[in-house]
Amino acid sequence: MSLPTPLAPVTTFVALRDRPEVEPAYERRLLEELEEILAEIPHAQLAIQWDVAAEIAILEGTIAPTHLQSPWQEIAERLVQLGKAVPPAVELGYHFCYGDRGHQHFKQPADTGLVVQLANQVAGHLVRPLNWIHLPVPLTRGDDGYFAPLENLQARPDTEVYVGLVHHHDDISGAQQRIAVAQRHWSTSVLRPSAALVVGPQRRFLSFCELTLQSPRPSLNGSIVSVDRLTEVTLDPAQVRRLLTLQHSTS
Repeated sequence: MSLPTPLAPVTTFVALRDRPEVEPAYERRLLEELEEILAEIPHAQLAIQWDVAAEIAILEGTIAPTHLQSPWQEIAERLVQLGKAVPPAVELGYHFCYGDRGHQHFKQPADTGLVVQLANQVAGHLVRPLNWIHLPVPLTRGDDGYFAPLENLQARPDTEVYVGLVHHHDDISGAQQRIAVAQRHWSTSVLRPSAALVVGPQRRFLSFCELTLQSPRPSLNGSIVSVDRLTEVTLDPAQVRRLLTLQHSTS
């Protein structure tokens, strides 16, 4: 289950002068809703992902001004506190996001350096297991310069690193090329889409599923390709059979 951080709606919808008062109140209510979720769903069947988009935008300078006095420190502290709110029996992850409006990032990341720095700060102060982090890879970035900062990632042995390098408007060769470069800098990464996928036309859903199912999973130490989020879509029996055939042939 993916949840927005309190900073996201407060930064987007609240006037700058009111954010210091509104954010704590919003956080309290959001954590109350988290408690309601935890009370209803067995912890062994639940995973919580904090969607870290507004924070990335603030650190990249695309959201300014901000009510944060020391953005790096305050953002890391907020993310750690949100992580601590999730019981250890529930899996926890952070989706470090550059947005996907119109399948475009709000800013093209220069490399993975900012995400690596923020992930290291969070992981270094989190007292519970961190099950995964996710970071995006732009469609055009299949170069060593983009992935090189991953070598500085201080991930725990039990933390999976999801590298979002599958794009629905790409082909297998493009994904394979980005995979090969990523592996030179972080060999245990897991394939995922570049950002949360909100499905539009049915043909887009089908082409994306076929792309993910055909991606070279064995080259990533047996890890799987998965999709963050899908809206409802209706498939006819022939289309379902096609996807099941692809899944069987790649298993």
